[in-house]
Amino acid sequence: MDNNIVETTGPFVRKEINQLSAEELQKLRTAYALLQQEVEEGGYQQVAGLHGLPNPAYCPHHQPNFLPWHRAYVLRFEQALQRHVPDVTLPYWDWVSQESQATGLPDAVVESTYINSEGVEVPNPLYSAQQAGGEQTTRSPRPSWWFRFFERDLAIAMQQTNFIDFSNRLEAPHDSVHGWVGGSMSQVAFAAFDPVFWMHHAYVDRQWYIWQQNNPGVPVPDDVAQEIYEELDMSANDILDINNLPYQYDESTEPAVGARRVITPFGLTKFRAVESMQPRVELTIHNLSMTSESFELRIFLNDPNADHTSLVNGNPHFAGSVFLFGMGGAMHSMEMDHGMHHPGHKVTFERAVDITNALDLSASQGGNFDIKMLILDVDGQPVENPPFEMPSVSLKRHP
Repeated sequence: MDNNIVETTGPFVRKEINQLSAEELQKLRTAYALLQQEVEEGGYQQVAGLHGLPNPAYCPHHQPNFLPWHRAYVLRFEQALQRHVPDVTLPYWDWVSQESQATGLPDAVVESTYINSEGVEVPNPLYSAQQAGGEQTTRSPRPSWWFRFFERDLAIAMQQTNFIDFSNRLEAPHDSVHGWVGGSMSQVAFAAFDPVFWMHHAYVDRQWYIWQQNNPGVPVPDDVAQEIYEELDMSANDILDINNLPYQYDESTEPAVGARRVITPFGLTKFRAVESMQPRVELTIHNLSMTSESFELRIFLNDPNADHTSLVNGNPHFAGSVFLFGMGGAMHSMEMDHGMHHPGHKVTFERAVDITNALDLSASQGGNFDIKMLILDVDGQPVENPPFEMPSVSLKRHP
């Protein structure tokens, strides 16, 4: 660890942000505010900038080291907060909870000001922060019912028994939440400057922790485990086992998605049962690649007239969507960092969409069906000339 990181006596407990006490929330706001005011190395701007701009884009996406790098990254940020408030703990935001599905973003992050412990109205540091370029972060959240679709994607991810498969599956709802929040969060270059980024990624990390407990002994590939993150003063091996880290996760009042029970140092945690995913039919979208801008691929079955104005919530023809997390201004540094500037070399990935419910309707209408895929921008408007070819698709039935 460098001089910007404090050693803590753990483990401390990360809680869901809506479950923080008034005192805990005040400490969090104080730590965020002080870190945002710090302009030296290790301050908010510098740490957030490691994800995209103005520094080289160190963050891996659509790659096997997505989860361990972000676990180390969130821990570094948490320890930066603790330099200002030693007993503060970064909360996570459970974006598939019933509360999130009803109201969207946590109350603590949606107002630009709040009344502090002295009864004074002050800026809320969880609302926005200055990003690279000097502007304040922005958001444009979608309706909260979208989280129902993300919950199903998360549940399917938790059923995987291979690390690579799990990581790929988990990254899909992760990307979707970035797109759902919108604004700065919808581009890799600026996402980490939004204060809610850290709570979102703490929840992603919590899901990985749960999956690790449910799948003991499943290895991380050697080449991933041996990586050293010089920009974070950590290595992958330092953080793969959460029991070696100074934090644990709470027993949430509304537990995370999972199918089994896990013993933790804090007792027996019961996880909400997941509905059976079998049988299901998935539409896989192939050969997707990272782009500068962010896009949504919205899919309808047997609705040739579907367009960007078509209803999604409650529409039986709506099959699902895929969010492409745009690199923004960090695209060039990402290309250089990962060697994508070499001819013929690019990072591609797949996304699977569970179309079972929409397909059931089509089957009842005769079995054959048509797929219509819309390409939309982050505001839900059609994109006439996307910077990529229409991707290929395939179907797979899981018996």
